[in-house]
Amino acid sequence: MRTIRYVAAMAALGAALCVAVPPAHARTKTHKDEVRGFECRVEDSFEQVPPKPGDDDIHVAAEWKDPSPKYQRFSGDQPTFRIIWTVKPKGDAPAAEVPLPPWAENLPTEQQEIIRYMQKGTKETLSSEVNRMLQWYERLFGEFKSLEDRLAEQTEKEKDVIKTADDLEVRVLEVNYHKKRPKDDEPHWWMWIGMTSWETETETVELGFYGYVDVKFAKDFRKQFESTVRSFKRRDVEDEDVVADTDAVLPTDPPEVAEKLAKFVKEKVIKGWSYKRTPHYLVVFDDDVDRKRIVGRVVREIEALREQVYEVMFPPDRPITAVSIVRVCETRDQYMAYGAPGGSAGYWSPYHEELVLYQDRNDKKDAIRVLYHEAFHQYIYYSVGEISPHSWFNEGHGDFFSGHVYKSGRFATEVFQWRTGTAQEAKRRWKEGWKRARPPRQAPTVNADGTTSPPPAPDPSWQGENLTLREWLTWQQPQYYGSNDWNIPGGVNYALGWSFIYFLRTTRNEEYQQILPRYFNALKSFVTQAREAREAGLGDGFGIGGEPEGPKEPGDGEPGGDGEPGDGGKPAEGEGGEPAGDGTGAQPAAPTGTTDRIGRSEWHGESLKEATKGIDLDKLEKDWLDHSW
Repeated sequence: MRTIRYVAAMAALGAALCVAVPPAHARTKTHKDEVRGFECRVEDSFEQVPPKPGDDDIHVAAEWKDPSPKYQRFSGDQPTFRIIWTVKPKGDAPAAEVPLPPWAENLPTEQQEIIRYMQKGTKETLSSEVNRMLQWYERLFGEFKSLEDRLAEQTEKEKDVIKTADDLEVRVLEVNYHKKRPKDDEPHWWMWIGMTSWETETETVELGFYGYVDVKFAKDFRKQFESTVRSFKRRDVEDEDVVADTDAVLPTDPPEVAEKLAKFVKEKVIKGWSYKRTPHYLVVFDDDVDRKRIVGRVVREIEALREQVYEVMFPPDRPITAVSIVRVCETRDQYMAYGAPGGSAGYWSPYHEELVLYQDRNDKKDAIRVLYHEAFHQYIYYSVGEISPHSWFNEGHGDFFSGHVYKSGRFATEVFQWRTGTAQEAKRRWKEGWKRARPPRQAPTVNADGTTSPPPAPDPSWQGENLTLREWLTWQQPQYYGSNDWNIPGGVNYALGWSFIYFLRTTRNEEYQQILPRYFNALKSFVTQAREAREAGLGDGFGIGGEPEGPKEPGDGEPGGDGEPGDGGKPAEGEGGEPAGDGTGAQPAAPTGTTDRIGRSEWHGESLKEATKGIDLDKLEKDWLDHSW
């Protein structure tokens, strides 16, 4: 799910907020921001949502949600309140353009604009936050009308101002506030918005507050929101060297990595969370996560898995200096509040360079299985060179490693039971003939004058052909995750991917054993040559186009069990076996030729050709489908 679906994560932050009436004696707690310099009081039941790594959301000074189970019965989401802090330097100098990350360079233009939008940092404002919410959720707020227009239409009688603890005047505006309960087909969300600003010698600070809830509870939340804003006051902050003494930084870290980690710990590891550093990872966890059975295992086993398995099977072409962040949430509610995709058990986000999972109180071994899967995505992203392999290779290996077990300091390969039932049923149907459900999609016709005409209508005599391994191996992300002409759901493809990788990693057929290492090395060689060309100042020499490679973000999570994503299936103990495959580290030669004639859009296809060169794909398909798993 490397598509631009991570945009859905932003939308998830604005999901429906319906809450019960808080008791009049509700306690509050003080929130202090030592980086920006302010404090305020919030309801004791609210939990702060940790800020994500990176700079795309630094305008969000704080966000809270209430995870109380009683709120889930309304909409499945949690009450939310945000403080927006926007800093604008004085003067007319234009802000520097933020370069696109390497994995976004060949995305379609509209998707690149979304990336740039997310990278704007403090240029993001309260107005843009609120307008995005109002526009995305017109059915809840009513026909879109911008915050600016709403403010302009406010009459003098309607204007409302409250003061903070240090006498800042906050102008208040409400959306959809009325006492009468709307009908089912009418907009029924209410939003409370507060805004103020002040100036220093060098900059203007714009401060915004907003929260939203079902209009039924607006009266009570007015009191909560106003109380928090009235308690707001600024504090003095002493400038400190970002790279201060911290156990998040090791002497071996390059300066840029050390600074990045120290800044993250200072600004992003909030109260109630802790961290542990390993040579290649920074493990951040809620203080209520089981330190022995979850944190201890994550810290110990993720390094062992990388050393014993990932680096042996997938050696990088140069040392990986990046320190990856692993976040462990206490509960699934906290995990979802952080912005996880629905139905997932974990996810890896290249955009934020962070792996996120949660401890399952019913079976704490599940968090470790999810770790093995997502940690592979995290590692392969850096090992290949900031581009992901085909989904069958990527997701199939993730599940292959989920089946590993750690015994006496070593990893052994076992069957990943989450996938076995679905894989066996899918392979049985495949052998019977999995028919295409719709005609093949055809591209528009390019005319002699350069214009295009719609594709021709499907042949009325068309009959669906059977799915083949040759076809399935070419599927890009959208097809793998369910948008395919055979109507094969994403959860089934996950199971098939695991089954295919397990077969190739455990087969005794020496010809088949070379498929996976050849694929990896071919793809890695294309990326390496492109990077070397850039570093030599020669440019990429690559064409634009092809399947876009986006970050693994919500909803890009690991399905929760056997069958469809999120159906809650649980793994059982597998059958024994030693690690198999290319464990010697010996690698076939890189593909012949140079990449100056191969565009980025062709890397996946050429890697697949190299991997299957000389392979009888029909025989491979039969041998795989006849295999037990």
